[in-house]
Amino acid sequence: MFKVKKSAILLLFIFFITSRIAGGKIPYLIFNIIFLTFLLSFIWASYIKRKITVFQKYDDKDYYVDDYIEIKSIIDNDTLLPTPQIEVVDKTIKKFSKEEPTTFIFSLMPLCREFTFENFKLKYRGIYELGPLEIKITDVFGIFSWKYKIYSSVNLKVYPRVREINFFSLNSMQSYGTLNTLQKAYEDNTSISDIRKYNEGDNFKRIHYKVSAKKGELYIKNYDMTGSASAFIFLDFNSNCFLGENSKELEERAVESAASIAAYLLKKAVSLNLYVNSSNVYYTSIRDTKDIKSLLDILCEIKPAGKSEIRDLIEKRIKFIKKGSTLIIITGNITIKDVETYCYIKESGYDFIIIYVSDFIIERDLKERILTNGIIMYKISSNSDIKEALEKV
Repeated sequence: MFKVKKSAILLLFIFFITSRIAGGKIPYLIFNIIFLTFLLSFIWASYIKRKITVFQKYDDKDYYVDDYIEIKSIIDNDTLLPTPQIEVVDKTIKKFSKEEPTTFIFSLMPLCREFTFENFKLKYRGIYELGPLEIKITDVFGIFSWKYKIYSSVNLKVYPRVREINFFSLNSMQSYGTLNTLQKAYEDNTSISDIRKYNEGDNFKRIHYKVSAKKGELYIKNYDMTGSASAFIFLDFNSNCFLGENSKELEERAVESAASIAAYLLKKAVSLNLYVNSSNVYYTSIRDTKDIKSLLDILCEIKPAGKSEIRDLIEKRIKFIKKGSTLIIITGNITIKDVETYCYIKESGYDFIIIYVSDFIIERDLKERILTNGIIMYKISSNSDIKEALEKV
């Protein structure tokens, strides 16, 4: 966008009229000097605009949600003329927060380089194109200015945050309220993974009597999983799943939950299968923590899209899943049809966990039906601490 100061044009016009009325060499000389000065200033700045080069870079490493990043912009003056004034604004920050970016104003000597730095917190996962950089070049008199945008070819990948959770109710002996589910066949009763305080509904056979006697209160044993254990995460990401003014934050909580649970299960030697219900069905299967990047790549890229229901995906895949396996459903929408499907699958011999990610409260009758069928359910809102929420029994 090109702009000219109206006051400068008006001044030039006044000198022109004055020289015409007054006549003589001096008024015309003054007008010609001013006109040529304006013209040379225009040509100078216009030429520099075409010769300014800009590019961006950042430290080459993996970035996760809540990390801080420094974006460096490099501006080069490739001419033998000085640049009177350049304004640079990096708009990258607007993709992560409501903060206004910093405006950098400086001049550049011939064949010189200037650096600008923008530091901010990465609030959302995804793949982003840096910029755009908004450049404004002004001539030496501030009369002419060119404002334009430069779009970078450099991409930034932000992975979802992976919280280190110490306990997640994968096995059936954990309870939701006073309800217990059936014990899984994947625990190695000869190998204790950790010891924790007793919670109402825990199996008395798990009580660690020596530790309980020493501590003066009941403690129970959690066992390691055997290599045959497997879990299936179904992440619902259709276009109607996360609604409300905090929809973006709800998406992040859902993905963060999936990533954190996946990391926990892999650490416990549980093989993991991830399905994402969006405009397309995304799938990955991993057995080792070193392969978690393939899962994070999917979680990094997905966006809410499509109209397909998560229950339809589960019904299609359930015949390929061994009975006794754990199904973890992460969704922001639960209907009566969903509950009917989940309860039927639960009764068919599968361990079932629902993680409800929403700022809305689930209908009471739906919640009661879920719990009375022995399905464990977690409630996560847009401002929940994922570690705290998932470690609750």
